[in-house]
Amino acid sequence: MTRVAHIQRKPVDGHFSIEGLFSTLRAALPQAVVAEEIVVPEISKGIGNRIRNTRFCRRIDHDVLHVTGDIHYVAMGLPKDRSILTIHDCEILDRLSGLKRWILKRYWYVLPVRSVACVTTISETSKKEILKYTGISEDRVSVIPNPVSPRYQAAPKNFNQKQPRILQIGTKENKNILRLIEALKGLFCHLRIIGKLTGSQIDSPSRFRHRVFRSFRSHGIGDGE
Repeated sequence: MTRVAHIQRKPVDGHFSIEGLFSTLRAALPQAVVAEEIVVPEISKGIGNRIRNTRFCRRIDHDVLHVTGDIHYVAMGLPKDRSILTIHDCEILDRLSGLKRWILKRYWYVLPVRSVACVTTISETSKKEILKYTGISEDRVSVIPNPVSPRYQAAPKNFNQKQPRILQIGTKENKNILRLIEALKGLFCHLRIIGKLTGSQIDSPSRFRHRVFRSFRSHGIGDGE
């Protein structure tokens, strides 16, 4: 039997996608693999908290140590030969510049990938970004698409050909809302967005409303990141 530690960030309100993803994964593992969720003790904010999280992870003694995302830096405290790091994307590096970007790139990407046996990511696009930013060997990065939660069940309905409804969940930069709006230009559809919109996202659909949208709604329930 193989004991796996899923090392996860301390929960923060509105951030739950990684936790939900790995909960689904654990439920589907074979009986020969026992995975345990291990949450670091501190919120990932500030140098002191991050050092304490890294030291905490050094004491985990499972057969496989899997950093599930976001707190990539704790990988630097793990034994390389039995550690895995999942990097979901690198989009934050595109939004930062200067010293802050250099620190994040080095301590969340470059050094962590050098500290583990292998890296997993969710798409070929993310893999290309990881290779570009870290210089890691391509054969050390594996693409494993996200599983679909069993909470999502099919509910057959007649398809509305005249005005199909499109659901978009999340509004952060990596959700690419503006590109989605451009892609729908000229189509008569109902786009429903779940999340808080920025000024540019609010302005963009108004330019195409007469050709794209019958309605455009924003429900402020959080981004779900």
